[in-house]
Amino acid sequence: MRPAAEAHFVGRRAHDLMEPSCFACNPASRAGPEPRFLCGEHKQTCRLPDGELLSDALARARPPDSPLEGSALGWLYNPVSVRDALGAERRGWADFAAGGMAVYEDRFGAEDFFAFWMLERPDMVALLTAVERYRSRHGPSDLQVVVTTLTRGLREAFDLALDEWLWLRDVEARHRALGRWPATFAELERVLRTRTSSAPATVAQTAAFLERLEQLQGRRIATRRAPA
Repeated sequence: MRPAAEAHFVGRRAHDLMEPSCFACNPASRAGPEPRFLCGEHKQTCRLPDGELLSDALARARPPDSPLEGSALGWLYNPVSVRDALGAERRGWADFAAGGMAVYEDRFGAEDFFAFWMLERPDMVALLTAVERYRSRHGPSDLQVVVTTLTRGLREAFDLALDEWLWLRDVEARHRALGRWPATFAELERVLRTRTSSAPATVAQTAAFLERLEQLQGRRIATRRAPA
């Protein structure tokens, strides 16, 4: 969509087509305990950090004989921005699943898709909450110690988060090396290919991940406690 069309779209939304649940249609409302999503028309205007329309970048990387789909797309094509009904730029996170896409409001100021994923996904929120509860009862503790106290389900969430964090770092490195958004499906596959090594994380990688986990735990607490 061209800029002029975007401006017209903003005006139309403000007067006739407002959807209260859309954070761009209804920018004056404050984010609540549940995430909000963009409406279908606002999703069409989402732009990537370099200003390109998300829809154009996705169209280039579409396979020749099938739709482009898969949750892995979110780890590359993010964050996105959109103009709300008042003309202000709003930040969001595109989440892909089952051939569709939802764009979440950026409620926690996530700096990358991993942070968004950790701060919004229920099992990861449970992991961060468990870390918070342990520290509230036992005081400051080395996160390595906290990890040993996790239940089986939370330990599985921890292991998944570590694996996804390592994979995202690989994706970001391959994207930087490419220097642009993938122009073909083959390029997209190369950028998003899964980790080929099953070796466990190194001590240095685990330490860096634990530091990131601690930062995210503090982020969610600070945001939740912010005055209305």
